[in-house]
Amino acid sequence: MVVEVVEKDINGLEFIYENKDVLVFEPDPNQREPDEDERLEYGYYQFKNKTEAKRASKTAEAVFGDWHYEAEVYDVNKVRVMSDRSNSDITPIHKHLLKVYQPKVLDTGLF
Repeated sequence: MVVEVVEKDINGLEFIYENKDVLVFEPDPNQREPDEDERLEYGYYQFKNKTEAKRASKTAEAVFGDWHYEAEVYDVNKVRVMSDRSNSDITPIHKHLLKVYQPKVLDTGLF
C-alpha cells in the first residue's frame, strides 16, 4: 500500500513522500557530535531524497558565501561538503544541516 504524505519544508515548499516510514533514518549510535575545539574540513551526508539533497546543498553554499567552500550533490541523495583551504572549518554548516534536515552523516573529519 502506497501512502502519499504532503509536507512543507522550512521554506514553505510542498513535497510528497511515498511510504514516509521507509524514508525515516534511525540515528546512528556511533555518530557523535564534534567536540567544541574540534574542527571539520569535510562532511558526507545522506538525505531522504534528491530534492532535499539539492536544498541542503544550496543552503550550505548560501551559509558559506565563499568560493573556497563547496557543497555538491552526488549519488542522487548524498551531499559532500568540503573546503579547499587548509585551516577551514565547516562545523557551523554541519550543525545547521543536522538541525534543519536531520541527514544521516556518512563521514566527517579532517583531510
